[in-house]
Amino acid sequence: MPNVRLKNAKLIPMHKTPRLFGPGTQLAFASCGDGTVTVAHEHSPDKLTVVQTLKTAPGARTTTIDPKTHKIYLAVGRRGAANSFKILVCGVENPPNR
Repeated sequence: MPNVRLKNAKLIPMHKTPRLFGPGTQLAFASCGDGTVTVAHEHSPDKLTVVQTLKTAPGARTTTIDPKTHKIYLAVGRRGAANSFKILVCGVENPPNR
């Protein structure tokens, strides 16, 4: 994750650690499977500020990011369906200024 350092993670007031970083938007994303993604803006290498807690789906933890579109993709298993999952796609409407 470029520009995201573990010392920044302690500034997010949760047990979550940033898992994705979008250098084009300076946004860090953390999902822990609880049905939310914490979105934080990196103001500097030493400062992250939470800008949104995005509701997703329980179990959505595995994530990736498309650096061109700034969309994040979250995989979540379908309850009661063996070997089945869905992909949630979330996008950034108005990325913060760098």
